[in-house]
Amino acid sequence: MPLKTEDFTAVAAPALEKIRARYGKNMPEVSDVRDAQGNQYVNLVQEGGGVLGVALLGYTYVLEQMGIRFMKMAGTSAGAINTMLMTCVGPKEEPKALKVLEHVNKKPLFDFVDGNATARTMIRRLITSKGYVNRLIKLIGTALITFVIAVPVLTFSIGKGGYDWMLWLSLVLTLASGGFIVYLIWWLLSNRRKFYRSEFGINPGQNFEQWMADILAQYDIRNLNDLRAHISKVPEGGFRLARPEPGANIDDLNKPVLEDFLSIVTSDLTNRMKVEFPRMWSLYWDDPAKVSPAFFVRASMAVPFFFRPFIVRDIAPDRVLPAWGQFIGVEDMARIPAITHFVDGGMISNFPINVFFNPKVAKPRLPTFGIMLGGSDAEPASEYKTLGGFAGAMISTLRSHYDKEFLLKNADFNRTIGRVDVTGINWLNFNISDKEKLELFKRGADAAARFFLGPDPKPGEEGLESTGGFNWEYYKVQRAETKRKLEE
Repeated sequence: MPLKTEDFTAVAAPALEKIRARYGKNMPEVSDVRDAQGNQYVNLVQEGGGVLGVALLGYTYVLEQMGIRFMKMAGTSAGAINTMLMTCVGPKEEPKALKVLEHVNKKPLFDFVDGNATARTMIRRLITSKGYVNRLIKLIGTALITFVIAVPVLTFSIGKGGYDWMLWLSLVLTLASGGFIVYLIWWLLSNRRKFYRSEFGINPGQNFEQWMADILAQYDIRNLNDLRAHISKVPEGGFRLARPEPGANIDDLNKPVLEDFLSIVTSDLTNRMKVEFPRMWSLYWDDPAKVSPAFFVRASMAVPFFFRPFIVRDIAPDRVLPAWGQFIGVEDMARIPAITHFVDGGMISNFPINVFFNPKVAKPRLPTFGIMLGGSDAEPASEYKTLGGFAGAMISTLRSHYDKEFLLKNADFNRTIGRVDVTGINWLNFNISDKEKLELFKRGADAAARFFLGPDPKPGEEGLESTGGFNWEYYKVQRAETKRKLEE
């Protein structure tokens, strides 16, 4: 029986009860920008993490239940999926996490694994069968050892000229192990050719792109023009300041611009650079009516090798040259490629917390909240004892160094970031169980509670009020301090 929305809200209920027990009806102040309904607005950045994106929905659900809404949004990979859907499935003033959850929950995630039958079978076994790779390696090793031993024994037995049990046993073992090895070599060569023809990706990703496009179409968003029109809408009565400051101006918030209010991050493999959609869309297309917002998300979630790169073909250099001059400083059409490949934005920036940071703005109007999928802000150093561990450590370094460097240089951003503990759940397990979905949603909700309440008390300290979590008053002090430093 498929999960219902009520199943998810039930597992998040304890986190909300903790928050309400602390604050009652007076929810904590997180922003001085409100709408006519009293909702508070912040910017939101969501980290990539495959199927772990369900945890992002648990976190945002709690924020929305606290009367928090999202002005500007950014994300990579799974974070890009949530960002696009939460931007499009309703107006800004409405809670949308549960709407997105309904769309995600109705879709079997393994449908996104749309490679050939052999690939789907292997992927299913890899993600559902513990120790599958080790067993496969042992099987291949056993076959090789058996073949190496059986062939000399067979040769010796034939040399004796007899047909005793040793001859028959060695013959059977040679044929069996040799046949398996021949089949394995044939399979590898055959799939090598398929892999090359598929642009080095196992799954085409077409099912995902169509799924995203179909959802957006339900909300009358089919191209970039539609998305721009949707973004430009503001709540009835517009945005206002809770306590207007002298000279305060929020006209920019009441006149939202698409490129400033949404950022989907991907990696341009052809040109070796980070790309933010829709801000940089004109690098690759010349007609917004022909650009589906689903393209941006498909480009952002193209996990290398697991999915084929997202490809933009037939780029018209003469038409996109102005954009290349603006963003890249390129003025020679010969330097503009006719085809571009995109892979997962997480290869460069898996947590694009910097996209709304402007060093020229001394006093940012809204705080930027972030949701990371990792657990702790002080993760232990990685140890690797295998080739796979070594490769994994390298990939993790590539995925995180860009964002970690920004946070090290702008430490105050850490106070607005919540971290969800997702240990024990495979981020590429598209065959994820209902139990794991509920667990991820719960962990996201629990992380949101910790963000506002601080960490859970240690044994023996249950009666003491927890410290930590986001503090609006502290944030305003830091905002003023930033202004002072920049004015010096």
